[in-house]
Amino acid sequence: MLNNTVYLSGTYRNSIEYRFPSSTGTMITNNLIDGTVWARDGARGIETRTLRAVASWFVNATAGDLHLVAGAAAIDGGMNLANVATDLDGEARPSGRATDIGADEYRSNGAPKPRAHGNDRARPGRLTEVAE
Repeated sequence: MLNNTVYLSGTYRNSIEYRFPSSTGTMITNNLIDGTVWARDGARGIETRTLRAVASWFVNATAGDLHLVAGAAAIDGGMNLANVATDLDGEARPSGRATDIGADEYRSNGAPKPRAHGNDRARPGRLTEVAE
């Protein structure tokens, strides 16, 4: 689970859950969440660079726009991962000193390009952006 943004607005305690004894060695890295990560039912993994999100770090968390704004603590805070070369908008990572934590890579030169598939997964208080 790499470079995800999960902002649930307090509607559910766990932002990320993984389960089953056969879930071993799960890598959970560079995730921006407002809940917890829960390893259930014997699952085992390695969690690094998970950051607790606050609404002010996003363009409009209430409306489901989870693009980062200037000054967000997630900017340049992630680990560069070769298998996560782009963000949710298809823009190259990193754009600064390091990869940003979460699904969006902040751009200081203006707004992100529009997503070709629209914001069909964005709903306030729900899982809204996932970069795999």
